[in-house]
Amino acid sequence: MNPLLLSGHGISIDVNKAHLTIKQKESVMEFEPHSIPYDYIIVNGHYGSISFEAMRWLSKHDISIALLNWSGSLLSTAVSQETLNAQLKVKQYEKYLNPESRLYIASQIVKQKVRSSLGLLKALSDFYDIDFSTINKEIERANYNNINSLMMYEGRIALAYWSELTKIFNSLAKNVHFEGRKNLSYSWNMNASDPINALLNYGYAILESMVRKDINTIGLDVSIGYLHEI
Repeated sequence: MNPLLLSGHGISIDVNKAHLTIKQKESVMEFEPHSIPYDYIIVNGHYGSISFEAMRWLSKHDISIALLNWSGSLLSTAVSQETLNAQLKVKQYEKYLNPESRLYIASQIVKQKVRSSLGLLKALSDFYDIDFSTINKEIERANYNNINSLMMYEGRIALAYWSELTKIFNSLAKNVHFEGRKNLSYSWNMNASDPINALLNYGYAILESMVRKDINTIGLDVSIGYLHEI
């Protein structure tokens, strides 16, 4: 796929003398018939417009349009006569249904998450006293044999990771009484119980929207999870 991502305010897509015209702020792109290099258009913006004639032009050129909402989630699509990303989705589903492929992809996700968590703690260790014994012990006994073992391993690493961050947060803001990303009601504290969790929720929401936008831009199905279930 070769998608065109349009982001921002005031986007307009129209046809002028058989040419597709895309305006975005001060820039203008114009494409002659059968000469557009893109096969998919993703709109991540507000207060724009697209004409019926532009939709017909894109449909005749087998170009689909996807509209994303503020969170990066797929809001709606105008699919061309032939869905160009269908084969990509089929391959994605095949990888999920194949136990070996799913396990490999899930293990790579967990490995990268552990590397990132450890990297942050090492960077913070230049300024704070961090105990690496627990997290290093979990890394040594990592089990990548099946999905359940991976999830348990990920959970144990997360506990050790948040335990160290909790000590740092409470040393910086003793009156906040941060207790981690759990409370009595939720295994994941989506409803912030303190300012630190509110900041974390805000940051995670931005990150999630970026990831969803990239997944939808590529043309993959965002509902397929290789580590966790669909």
